[in-house]
Amino acid sequence: MLQLGETPSAAFTEPVGALGNSPEVHQVVFQLRPGELSAPFQVAQGFAIVTVKDIQPAHQGTLAEVHDQVLAAYQQEKSVDLARTKAEEFAKRVQAGEDFEKAAKALDLSVINASPFTRTGSVPEVGGAQQLSSAFGMSVGQSSAPMQIAGNWIVYKVVGHEAVNLADLALQHDQIKQELLQSRQLAAFDAFRTALEDRLKAEGKLKINADAVKRITHS
Repeated sequence: MLQLGETPSAAFTEPVGALGNSPEVHQVVFQLRPGELSAPFQVAQGFAIVTVKDIQPAHQGTLAEVHDQVLAAYQQEKSVDLARTKAEEFAKRVQAGEDFEKAAKALDLSVINASPFTRTGSVPEVGGAQQLSSAFGMSVGQSSAPMQIAGNWIVYKVVGHEAVNLADLALQHDQIKQELLQSRQLAAFDAFRTALEDRLKAEGKLKINADAVKRITHS
């Protein structure tokens, strides 16, 4: 099904309406002249064909143009401040001896009971467990100070520690050995490559075009 639509004006660093903010979208849209029609290209929703209605020179945005962006930024800032304030109040209650779940309910906060995880595992709604590395040194029943992760404020409590299963460790011996070997090989290769680049540069046999590197990495 075909769907027609019009996007608001956008700068090169901004999302092009519902088409998004990908380099592919910008590459197509910002190479067109007014009235030109693009070839079909893929976006998150499927395929799109676009035409440019007008090109406006760069200018300082008027209040009407940036109103929605300013309002969204203000609301986001206030929501983060509110979350931080609630997290601090929650941490004080828990550290004063109040029940974890009761304190959360009183402040209208959600509680997530995470399954056991390792240092290299993941935690629901948080991400990599390395962000909670201090938990592995805390006592059972101890709560953390408020901390911000990926824009969210959290307070967590350690409910238990599980000892390492030596039988499982023995089964993983070969895998661990292989991972360590690969890690050392990569480190050795990086050291060799860096030393080789430095020597070739000193001998004048290697020159790096910084502008070309910037263009490649930007695209």
